[in-house]
Amino acid sequence: MRDRILMNNVPTILPDDTARARRSDPLTSHEAADASALERELVKTSVYHLIDAAGVNGLTGSEVNTAYPLTPGARRVAWDTPRKRIADLRNDGFLCSTGFTRKGINGTSETVWVSKRVAASLLVGIFDE
Repeated sequence: MRDRILMNNVPTILPDDTARARRSDPLTSHEAADASALERELVKTSVYHLIDAAGVNGLTGSEVNTAYPLTPGARRVAWDTPRKRIADLRNDGFLCSTGFTRKGINGTSETVWVSKRVAASLLVGIFDE
């Protein structure tokens, strides 16, 4: 096991630690944060593939939450977790809004998201005509 404890028994933050635990948190919290960060990335990857597979139709947050549990190999997560990864993917430059909305499961308008790969292929198609 990695040596993370200083002489005063306060865990250190090593380069491979996530920012999801405070410096003053016990070692168990740092280990849990590392595991949580891995889960988050796995869910994020699955959400990206769901939205990318939807093609030009894209998906809303509610649609992602509904489709995610049906995805082969999907991690068991809270109902609303997949939708929350959309913001991460947008911030990382993998998704973009279509500028359109659809009604979600609660009847409110939700943004329709597509992968940037799909969006780029649409632009190429427009200029090819």
